[in-house]
Parts: sequence; structure tokens; C-alpha cells
Amino acid sequence: GFLTFYALLLSLGCMFAADGRFRQARVTRALGLLLAWGSLIAAVADIGANLAMLRMLGQKTVTSLALSTAKTFAYIEFFLIGLALIYMIAAMIVALLDQALVHSAGGDP
Repeated sequence: GFLTFYALLLSLGCMFAADGRFRQARVTRALGLLLAWGSLIAAVADIGANLAMLRMLGQKTVTSLALSTAKTFAYIEFFLIGLALIYMIAAMIVALLDQALVHSAGGDP
């Protein structure tokens, strides 16, 4: 449910930004496409973290391996989600600045 939704939403948002605002610059477009895939990888890391935490719930004493596995997957997940969000926010800021420049120059939106 939610896991699939946020992964697809972030992935599509990065793809939209890459093919929209950042389509002219090859580096930022390529970064957007990588982050779109990274959003899907974040969902896989979320599954890994969830499985590691479920395994910890079934143990009487939590092993350091289970804890470090859960933490590592969570770090990967939130790092990739954060990068995708920063990329999409940057695309929105660039779009707003472009509109402001067009309006201040007296051109059509």
C-alpha cells in the first residue's frame, strides 16, 4: 500500500522534473532519472529495514547484526528519499523563478 505509493510518487516526480525543468541540462536530467530509480530502491531498502525489525521483535535479545542491518537499510532508504525530495524541490524553485522572470519581463507565461 503506502510503500508502493510513496516509491512510485517519488519516482514519477523525479522523472517529471527530469523531463520538465531539467530536460535541457544533461547532468541534471540524468541525475533525475537516477533518483527516479533510487526512489524504487528506497522502497526495497524499506522492506529490508522492516524485515530486520520484525526479526528483532521475535528475538529475546537483539543481535547487533539485526540492529545494524535495520539501521543500514533505513539509512539507505531515507538518504535516497531525501535526495529525491531535494531534486523535486529544486525543480519547483527553478520553475517558479522562470515564471517570475517571464512575468517581470512582461512576457507571456
